Amino acid sequence: MRLALFVSRWTASGFAPGVPPALLDALTAARVDGLELSLADLGPEPASRRAAAAAIAERGLRLILGVYSGWVDYEDHDRPSFAPGANAPAAHLELLQRQLDEAAALPAVAHVNAHAGCDSWDDEDSAAFLAEALSRTSRFLEECPHVGAGSRETDYHGNRPQHLHGISFETHRGRIFHHPARTTRLLDRMPPTRLTLDLSHWHVACERVLGAHDAEERAWLHAEVVPHVDHIHARVGSTQAPQVPYGSEGDPEARAAHEAIWREVWRRKRARRAEEVTMTPELGPPPYQTVGGPEELWAQTLAEIEHLRGAFAAWEAAEPLEAQS
Repeated sequence: MRLALFVSRWTASGFAPGVPPALLDALTAARVDGLELSLADLGPEPASRRAAAAAIAERGLRLILGVYSGWVDYEDHDRPSFAPGANAPAAHLELLQRQLDEAAALPAVAHVNAHAGCDSWDDEDSAAFLAEALSRTSRFLEECPHVGAGSRETDYHGNRPQHLHGISFETHRGRIFHHPARTTRLLDRMPPTRLTLDLSHWHVACERVLGAHDAEERAWLHAEVVPHVDHIHARVGSTQAPQVPYGSEGDPEARAAHEAIWREVWRRKRARRAEEVTMTPELGPPPYQTVGGPEELWAQTLAEIEHLRGAFAAWEAAEPLEAQS
């Protein structure tokens, strides 16, 4: 199993908008697999988005596409509301379908990361939305077999189900998976659900670094959450911030807790014979970034990429496949 690293367009705030050649040059120089970004990041309309995706593919790079059911790109003008009647699940499903339809026409898409639903919904509305969303994402994956090909796991019958792996729902604040307790309740009801694991959001929502001091809580995360993870947003967060600086000004305890769970994801994916595990060191600009500007953010991202490569290699050396089997 290989580690496939992607760079978030959000991280590359020092580059011109869209997918400029300078950014593609930088990605090639960093030896990453590709870029994670939204439809709006690709361009203002479908034709320019297809052209940008083609430019990514021409460089031998791949694309992780972020799609939204609402609150697109977390823009202020599209904020959700707790007002009665706001954020209707039907409207979220309609927008999700439109974005999936456009994603199907793009080249180089390796994975789709879904920002889905709203935190104001109760469990019943969330489960009903998720059931229909899974039906739609399953159809998308059957029509686009290249999406998620590398992350597919072998099931108990020795098959690699095409309709499951390739679209994962992010554990993001403001969404139906904003909290680990809500997430595991939904996973119990909808076991095929795949997740993009961004622990930083949960640490802030719970105001504690999950699993850092509680072995039973850590075991619960490993048992209930990790088996559903297909993609990781490798940003270290703490109890009060979704992003702590990389390096000496960071939070060693928080980093250790994150990396312990990331290793568990690696173990699970390898045991289920996935060809690759994907990670995006999604370091963001201010207000997430608290030290430096765009140049420092890019440097921190490159340093995180090298750190992840080293951590993965060290894990492989310490836990060879023969030992795990």
